[in-house]
Amino acid sequence: MKIIASMVLTASLVAGCQGVSSYSAPAGGTAHGSLPKSPVGSTFQNHFVDNWGQDVTETYQVQADHSVKLINRNSYMRD
Repeated sequence: MKIIASMVLTASLVAGCQGVSSYSAPAGGTAHGSLPKSPVGSTFQNHFVDNWGQDVTETYQVQADHSVKLINRNSYMRD
């Protein structure tokens, strides 16, 4: 739940504080939803620690239909 909350917060910043509707992305899953007021092509990142203690950074891009697409995912061992 913390992951979804942080992604919604990040998505709202990308949306320019103009509102976010129906966006969610489960850890390790596919992003679902849309960012209706976000510029097409804009990107945002989600940072979290996975179940194995690795730092994970995911980069999403807003598509032409304002859905989001996971375009990159990196995981790193924590120090």
